[in-house]
Amino acid sequence: MCLLSLLALFTAGRFADSNVIYLYLLKQFNWTLHRFTLFLAIGTVSWAVFCSLSVIVLLKILHLKETVTLIVAALLSIFSVFVQGFGTQNWHIYAAIILKSMGSYLAPLTQSLVSRVAPKEEIAKMFAVVMASETVSILASSSLNTYVYKKTLDT
Repeated sequence: MCLLSLLALFTAGRFADSNVIYLYLLKQFNWTLHRFTLFLAIGTVSWAVFCSLSVIVLLKILHLKETVTLIVAALLSIFSVFVQGFGTQNWHIYAAIILKSMGSYLAPLTQSLVSRVAPKEEIAKMFAVVMASETVSILASSSLNTYVYKKTLDT
């Protein structure tokens, strides 16, 4: 259950700001649509690169335990949110997306761990719960982010 909670929180942090991040960057940093599109491209490419490299380096080369790498990924994801939230320069926003990408291996690694610790006859149920919790966390956190953003504009 702890793994599912961690995965739901990660999913909420990874995808929840997608409905307000452009508005935030437009207002706070005067970004254009072109710059925001570049930002999204950098985030997508770095996510793919770091997701693959992190697992190889941390698990295969450094031989760290999966639980340690899960904690590192969670901390990187949390730190990226703080960097993005408190950032005052454009490079802070880019650094935040790189940090978030460095923690991107959390979801696949958590799913891998769940598939190994769950009894074989329960794996399908576990993944159904994982997918449901990810969906609910995205919906709830998107609504919360929109509410907080709107209230922030009002003050």
